[in-house]
Amino acid sequence: MKKTLAALTIYLASHTAAFAAPATPEEAKRLTDLFQSYIGTEPGILSVAPTGESYDVTLDVLALIKKAEKTADSKVQFKISPIIIHLTPQGDGKWVLKQDMPMDWSFIEPGKTNMQVKADTLKLDAVFDEKLMVFTSYTSDIVNLKGTISDDKPATPESPKLDFAIANIHGAGDAKSSGVGIFDGEYNASMNGFVASADSLPPGDGSAPITGKATLDKLAYTVSLKGVRGQAFVDLIKWGMALPESAKVKDAKLTDAQQAEMKALALAAMPFFDSISINETLDKFLVTSPLGNAGLDKIGVAVDFSGAIKDGFLREAITLEGLTMPQGILPPWSDPLMPSKFVFDFKLSDLDFASVTKLIMDEPALLDTAVEGDVKAANDAKLLKAIIPSGAAKFSLQVGKLTGKTYDIDYEGTVTGGPEVPPTGKGTIKSIDLIPLITALQALPPELGMAQASPAIIAFNSMAKKQPDSTLLWDLDGMTVGKFLINGVDFMSLMSLGGVGAPAEDVTPDESDTGTDMQEDGGATDNSTTPDDGAAPEETLPSDGKSTDGNEAQEPAKAE
Repeated sequence: MKKTLAALTIYLASHTAAFAAPATPEEAKRLTDLFQSYIGTEPGILSVAPTGESYDVTLDVLALIKKAEKTADSKVQFKISPIIIHLTPQGDGKWVLKQDMPMDWSFIEPGKTNMQVKADTLKLDAVFDEKLMVFTSYTSDIVNLKGTISDDKPATPESPKLDFAIANIHGAGDAKSSGVGIFDGEYNASMNGFVASADSLPPGDGSAPITGKATLDKLAYTVSLKGVRGQAFVDLIKWGMALPESAKVKDAKLTDAQQAEMKALALAAMPFFDSISINETLDKFLVTSPLGNAGLDKIGVAVDFSGAIKDGFLREAITLEGLTMPQGILPPWSDPLMPSKFVFDFKLSDLDFASVTKLIMDEPALLDTAVEGDVKAANDAKLLKAIIPSGAAKFSLQVGKLTGKTYDIDYEGTVTGGPEVPPTGKGTIKSIDLIPLITALQALPPELGMAQASPAIIAFNSMAKKQPDSTLLWDLDGMTVGKFLINGVDFMSLMSLGGVGAPAEDVTPDESDTGTDMQEDGGATDNSTTPDDGAAPEETLPSDGKSTDGNEAQEPAKAE
C-alpha cells in the first residue's frame, strides 16, 4: 500500500498534463499500468475508473495481502474493505484527493486471536501541490471506531476479551512554500473519547469475573516542519524505486556507481530539513481494576531537533501531572515521596550535524558495527570530532520541576564540556524547606539505604538563601574546574573536610535569617551567618581551625 501511495505521488509530480483533460478510459488504463508497476499485475488488486473529470483509484488491500501470503505462508484470515480515493485535477499543479467510506476490517488467526474493527466513516479531504511535493492542506476523520480482541477458540474462564471504542480520530494540516522545492508545514492529530474494557468469563465457582477499564479524554499530536526539501526527498524516493530488485533484498550492497548516485542525491537534499518540532499531550488517563484506580491527569512530551546543519541541536521535554496509584499497592512510607508533578526539559546544542553527516557519506565504514578494538575506538573518535568540532557541547536544563507532598523544587542550569574538555556550568535551585523531605527519608526502612542521604541534604538545606516569599534559593557555580560553589561556598571541599559552611550574606540585617529552623523531630539547623554573640558557628568550621576559604579562623566562642 505504501508503494502504491508513493507511486501516486510521483505520478502527480511528473504527469500533470495528462490530467488537464477530462477523464478518459485511456488515461485510466495508463494510471493502472503505472501503479501496477509498483505492486504487481495480479488482477483485482488495483483499478482506476474515469468518472467525469476525476478518477476513482480503488485498492483492494485484501487481494494485496493474499498475494503476499503466497510467499509468507500466513494462516491469518483478513477482511478489509477496499480503499477508494477520488483524484481530481485543479490546475496549476494542484490535485484534490477525497475519500469518504465506512471501515470494516477483521484479523483472525485460527485458534489464537480474533480482532474485529469497524468505523462509521473513514474520511479524507486533501490538496496535493506538485511544486512543493506535499499536501498543502488536508483533514481526515475516523468516526465512531469500535473493535473487539478475543481468543479465537472455545471460551474458557481464562479467556480474556478486550473491547475498545474511540469517538473520533481527527487529523489536519497545511504547508506553504518557503523556497524553491522547500516547504514549512504544521500537522495535527487527535484521538478523543477512548474507552477500553477487558474482562474474563465467570470462573464457574460463584466468584465474579476479572474486569478492568481504561479511559482517555484526549491524545493529541502537533508536528511542525521547517525548511523541508520536498523535491529532493521525492528524487531520492524515485531513485530508490528504480533500483533493480537485486539491490532491494535484505543485506544487499549497492555498487560503487549506485553509492555515488545516492550520495549525490543526498548531498543535494541536505540539510533535508531545518528543524522539526513534535508535541504530544495526553489528558485524563484513568485505569480501574480489582486492585484499585490509577491514572494521570496529564502527560506531555516535546521533541525538537535540527536537520543536518552546523548549529545542530536536540531538545526533549517530559511533563507528568496528577499521578495516582491504587490504595494499598505501595507501602505507607512511600506516600510522602511520591511525585505529583515532574517536568524535565533538556537541550543539547553546539553540535555539527552537517559535518558528521557528510563524513558518514564519505566514509560509511565508520558505522560498521562489526569492527572492534582500536578500529572501533578510532571510528568513534572521528565521528565524535566531527559532531563536536570545538571539543565541547552544551547541555541545558530548562526550568524543571519536581513536586510531592514533602517537596516542591524548581531547577535550571547549563553545563558545557566534552571528551577532552572538563565540564563547567552554573544553575539555580528553588525549593520549599527540605526538612519535611529529610524527615521522610529518615523514616524509610533501613534496608533501603537512604539514611545516608540525610546528612548531605541537611548540609545542602543549611546553605540556602531564604527569599522574601520564604522559599529557599541555591545559586550553583561550577565554572571553575575543581570547584563547585553553592551560594559562594565550595561545597565539595567543605564536605571532604566534614564541615558545613554558611553562605555569605547579601541581605539586610533584618533579613539575616537565610534558612529555616528544623522541626523538633528532625533536629535543629540555623542558616543565619553568626550566632547572637557574634562568633562563627562552631559546626561551620573544620577540625583544623581554618575557615572554608583557607584563612586562619579565631577559636569559636563556647557557650556558657
